[in-house]
Amino acid sequence: MENRGAAGHPAFLLAVGAAGWVAIAWAIASGVASPGWGAVLFFGVALGTRALAFPLAGTEVSADAALFVVAALCLGPRVAALGVGVTLSADALWRVRRATGPGRSLLGRAAYVGYFGGMSGGLLWLVARLWGVQVGAGGPLGADAAWRVPALGVTFVAAHYTIQAVQLRLAGRGWRESVGRMLVGAFAEATPLPLAVVMAMVWDPARPLAAALLGGTYWLVAFGFSRLAQAKAALHRRVAELEALNRSARALGRTLDEGEQAEAVCAAAARALPAADRVTLVLCGPEAKGDTPVRCHRFERGRGAVSDGRTAAARPPARSEIVLPLLRFGEALGELRIEADAAGRLGADELRIAEAIAAQATAALENARLYALATVDGLTGLHTRRHFDARLDEEVERSHRFGTAFALLLLDLDDFKRINDRHGHLAGDRALRETARQVLAQLRGIDLAGRYGGEEVAIILPRTTIPDAVQVGERIRAGLAEASDGAVRVTVSIGVTGFVPGDDARALIGRADAALYRAKAHGKDRVEAQVTPQTALQARTRRLPVGVTSGP
Repeated sequence: MENRGAAGHPAFLLAVGAAGWVAIAWAIASGVASPGWGAVLFFGVALGTRALAFPLAGTEVSADAALFVVAALCLGPRVAALGVGVTLSADALWRVRRATGPGRSLLGRAAYVGYFGGMSGGLLWLVARLWGVQVGAGGPLGADAAWRVPALGVTFVAAHYTIQAVQLRLAGRGWRESVGRMLVGAFAEATPLPLAVVMAMVWDPARPLAAALLGGTYWLVAFGFSRLAQAKAALHRRVAELEALNRSARALGRTLDEGEQAEAVCAAAARALPAADRVTLVLCGPEAKGDTPVRCHRFERGRGAVSDGRTAAARPPARSEIVLPLLRFGEALGELRIEADAAGRLGADELRIAEAIAAQATAALENARLYALATVDGLTGLHTRRHFDARLDEEVERSHRFGTAFALLLLDLDDFKRINDRHGHLAGDRALRETARQVLAQLRGIDLAGRYGGEEVAIILPRTTIPDAVQVGERIRAGLAEASDGAVRVTVSIGVTGFVPGDDARALIGRADAALYRAKAHGKDRVEAQVTPQTALQARTRRLPVGVTSGP
């Protein structure tokens, strides 16, 4: 339905515009009397109010309808129809030339200009004829204007905005939106009718000064409405900007993950900048994890988040663009790029809020970097000893409170000093990184691994029994043995224990350490479990031997 309506929109504009100009031509077929200063007065004020048009409830209001009605009564319908047609056509042409965005075709623009002036001028002439307004210039109306101006004005405004509602519906708007916007516009256009009544009552072609003063008052009223509307729109924009910044701050504060932070920044910028078609956050340096030095996160209007994880080299062309670097103490973290497909859509307001979001993004990324430095070991990517100890205390407290089980694994690289002595410390670093890689490959999202000592790794496995933890340790041991090359063979010994009521972190570490030393004493490259009477039952129910659990 909407597609068919949108397709018929240009034809509607052409038909109504042509009909309006035919009506205007019919009106002036017998000739138009010289309007004199009256036309300059009325249509000069009308042009001023058109320049002060302001948005109201999604439609543009200029409050000039009452002036056209007075012109029809004081100058005659013929002069008024022609003046309205020319005035509104000139205004429409000016607005079309200033319009930004994809816009209409040349034919579509011409149809719009012809429609806007022809429909309004022709309609005014028809409404004046309906109410029996005399053809030719009129004299002072006196008290007769008290009913003529409201009758003619209400009829003209109602008919005008009814046609406009149909035009909006054919342009693809819904009926509810179209009618709602036009009702608000019609009410605003009818507001100055009382002032128009006074203008009509004092109008005298021989003495235009009084009407000119009222015309100036009319223009000042329109100016006041315009300024109030602009102030209201600016206030709404500022409130929307503050809400957008508040939402983005909350979203960035919920996570320290780079990818989640990048998506939050892009989504917040897209919500705060409806004129933008694409928002791209390009990260580089330490925060850009992966095999490439640059990582791109993009939000596209209509598609949502689009992250290619590589670069931002291939992107659609933009006719309007804001590019802001993310700088931390003079070091570039990346850049925030705001793009629009139409020229002129991104201005000072968009730049202001984009700068605020970029500042938030820079601070959030810096916080994430500092958190990573404090909690993640730079060599292995495992958590630091301090972070691991804190998490172990939390898990012990959780198990005491809720009665849940968890297991603890302690790994130590076999003969690590010999690897360093024979092959160098770089080989030792590679061995540590490979061990960490094998450990992380076997963990779930809720598990935690930390670098406990120089070549020791500790693992927390929540809600895991000792038999299951032994199997995890065996997978780590076997995977590392298979990954070792011929020059440097890396093996690990693993001690396993489980939480029992009354344990603290020190007791758990002590039992896991005892199991680890037993694995070393029994030949290394193996997994041993240190059990208590409580955990022995867990092992027996799984038919696994107690003590030495597995090895090569």
